[in-house]
Amino acid sequence: MEWVADWYKQYPGGDHQSPDFGELFKIAKGDAFGESGHYSLPIFSRLPFRQNVAPTDRFPFLGFRCAK
Repeated sequence: MEWVADWYKQYPGGDHQSPDFGELFKIAKGDAFGESGHYSLPIFSRLPFRQNVAPTDRFPFLGFRCAK
């Protein structure tokens, strides 16, 4: 899984509501190659799947990718 720079907020034009939206959680996307317990299920492996993670959390299967 990889950190992204965005805060966990509602998609533009979306109607889903969550108490977690705002600037409390960052987003982690992608797959952890089976290293993340039940998150290794196929539904969580899809790139569009995003998970809210506290910016201070650390996991051995969570990293980042430099992009330009």
